[in-house]
Amino acid sequence: MDLSPYREPPPAEPEEVPNKPGPGELGSLRSHHGVPLRRTLSWIGIGLGGFTLLMLVTQVWAFGVLIGLHACVSIGWLVDWALMRSRGAVDLHRGGVVVRGWRWRREATFDHVDQLWLDLERPPKVTLIRFDGEKVVVPLEVDSSQQLLDAIQHACSARLLEEAQSALSEGGPLDFSSVQIDSDGYTMANWRVRWRDISDVRFVGQSVDFLRADGTFAGPRIDLRQVPHPWVVIHLVKQLVGRA
Repeated sequence: MDLSPYREPPPAEPEEVPNKPGPGELGSLRSHHGVPLRRTLSWIGIGLGGFTLLMLVTQVWAFGVLIGLHACVSIGWLVDWALMRSRGAVDLHRGGVVVRGWRWRREATFDHVDQLWLDLERPPKVTLIRFDGEKVVVPLEVDSSQQLLDAIQHACSARLLEEAQSALSEGGPLDFSSVQIDSDGYTMANWRVRWRDISDVRFVGQSVDFLRADGTFAGPRIDLRQVPHPWVVIHLVKQLVGRA
């Protein structure tokens, strides 16, 4: 999956959103994101079903072939059911997301999301933690996953960047779980690193490395899977290092 959400701002939403949902509401459906393999299995099932019907109409009673075809269809449906049960499909609404599996459903409205955690390792997923402590895991192995990720980050993280910048300008520290950031530097794992001692910032996979002018590491690496709202962390780091 493209790592661009870490490097560039998510696409801006239009200022006037039609049918904008009220607080705590999902609002109208924007897009549906299903498991890609489901589409393939559906076409396989339709093809096998049509072939079986053709054999019946032409009275070609090859029972062994029929049994094999129906076994393939059954296996396809079982795999389809397993994918739906374990990962789920995602409905993106204007005010939140709904993850639907086989006989289960979880949802989170964006204004009730406290933390966003992103893990792009397989299987890639976004974990939304609501203010009531409930977790909603949004799978990213779905159709149009980049569009889905951009929309979720814009709704849950982008709005926090301005608040974080204001807090830093007032001298307050920001706590991102294992990393604490302030206008002078960052603290992590008993390390204190000042922005002025960092000459370069490098993004390696889902990690951030800080280098001195001589190429040595200035401090510990930040694992973006271990911090909430990684998009906000990345933009703050780039801004603060560039300012130092």
